[in-house]
Amino acid sequence: MEPPAGGGGAHQGLLYGSPEELLGAAVPFLRQGLAAGNAVVLACGNAGNALLAEALPGRERGDVVLVDRAQVYTRPAGAVAALRRFVRADLQPHARGVRLVGEVDFGADPASRREWMGFEAIMNVVLASVRLRCVCAYDTRVLPEPVLDAAARTHPEFLAPAGAVPSPGYTDPAAFVAGLPPARPDPLERTPPVYQPDPVTESGQIPALRTRLRSVLDGLAMPAPTRSNLLAAVSETLANGMLHGTLPVRLCLWADPSRLVCTVTDQGSGFDDRMLGYGPPGGDLHGGAGLWLARRCCDRVETFHGPDGFTVRLVLALPARPRPAEMEGTRARVENMQHRANAAAIRADRLGRKAGHLSRRAGRLA
Repeated sequence: MEPPAGGGGAHQGLLYGSPEELLGAAVPFLRQGLAAGNAVVLACGNAGNALLAEALPGRERGDVVLVDRAQVYTRPAGAVAALRRFVRADLQPHARGVRLVGEVDFGADPASRREWMGFEAIMNVVLASVRLRCVCAYDTRVLPEPVLDAAARTHPEFLAPAGAVPSPGYTDPAAFVAGLPPARPDPLERTPPVYQPDPVTESGQIPALRTRLRSVLDGLAMPAPTRSNLLAAVSETLANGMLHGTLPVRLCLWADPSRLVCTVTDQGSGFDDRMLGYGPPGGDLHGGAGLWLARRCCDRVETFHGPDGFTVRLVLALPARPRPAEMEGTRARVENMQHRANAAAIRADRLGRKAGHLSRRAGRLA
C-alpha cells in the first residue's frame, strides 16, 4: 500500500551498522534540508547526536537543534505530541519545515517494544499532515530481529546514501497495529492487589474512590508526578467506562517497587481500534480526550476483551530506589564533605588567631 498522502510529511527508516553508514545516509538528507531552509532536529543517542552535529553546518545559527531523545521518546502518545511541537513556529519561525533524525529506545521489555513498534506505524498517519520529514535510525548491531523486521513494515521508505528507496514490506498502519501480538497479563496480576474497591455503579462513587486511591498511593512512597499521572489516568478511564461502557465498572491496582499496574473493566463491548487515543482530540488520530490523556500519563495503555468485560490496563514504571550500598556511599560522601568542611573551619580559625597575634605583635614593635 502507498503511504498516506498529505501536507508534506514523510516517515523513513535508516538501517546502519557503523558510524560511517549512519553519516553516509543521514548527512546528505540533513544538508539538503538546511539548504532548503529547513530546521534540523537530532534526537538520537548521545553518540549519534554528536557524530551528526559535527558533520553539519549551521549549529551556531540555531538551524541544528540537539535534543535528548529521552525527552522526546517518553511514551508513544507523548512522542507524537513532541514531534508535533517541532513543527510549531516557536522552534524556528523562519524555517520552511523540519527534518529530524531520531532513535527510539525500544528497551528490553517485550511489552515496551510492542508499544514502540506500534508507534512507528502510527507515525505514518501523524506525519501525513505536518511539515516534518522524520528519519528513524536503527542500529542493526544491537536491535533484535523482530524490531528490525517491524522497521521494514512501518516505514514506507528507507534512507540510503543515494536517497530514499521503497520498502517492499510496508504495511497499512492500522493493519500492522491490529496484527501486533495481544497484550499479555502482567505478572503482577497474579499477586494480591493493593487496592480493589467495590464495583462502581454510579458517578457519585468516583470522588470517594479517588480519595482512597490517593491514600493508597501515598502509602507506596512514590514521586508526586507518578501519583498524579495515575490518578488522572484512572479518573479518565473510569469516566470512559461509565460513559461508553456498561455498568458496573471494576478497578484493581497492583504495585511492586518497579511499577504500578491498574485495570479498569466495564461490561460493555469496548472497541477494536488499537490506534485510538494516540493523538489529541480533533487531530489525525481520532479518539476521545480521556484515552489520549491516559496514554500521555502512562508508560503503557493496553485494551482487550476478556471474560469479565472490556479492560483497559494502565502501567507506570516507578523510578529505581537507591540500593543500600549506594545509600551508604552517599552517606559516606556526605560525612567526608562534612569532615573536610569542619577541618577547613578549624584551619581558618587557627589562621585567624595567628593573624591576630602577628598583628598585635607588629603593633607593639611599631
